[in-house]
Amino acid sequence: MALLAQLRGINVFLKAAAGTNFVGEFVEAGCICTLLEVLLLDDMLSIDAEASKKREADVIECLTALQCVAKAGRPFKEEICASGGVAACVQVSEPCCASKPWFEKLR
Repeated sequence: MALLAQLRGINVFLKAAAGTNFVGEFVEAGCICTLLEVLLLDDMLSIDAEASKKREADVIECLTALQCVAKAGRPFKEEICASGGVAACVQVSEPCCASKPWFEKLR
């Protein structure tokens, strides 16, 4: 629950009207890599149904934060890509989208 609260707090700042300054500082501090690490955490996936729901909420908040960063402009999108963000997003999406015909093209 603590991780989810922290991710929601980050999203509040990233979504703020004057959040562009915060986005720049967020990226400069290396927080994109931190978000990607949270996305790729797999130790909570196989515990139980309740932990799986919490994990899903964490993933959604991480993806929302990455989306806010990407909306701030091309340099930020490039930073996400350079940090391996596309591969991380595909890896996280794979369990729910693997059966879709369009998903195979993303690999």
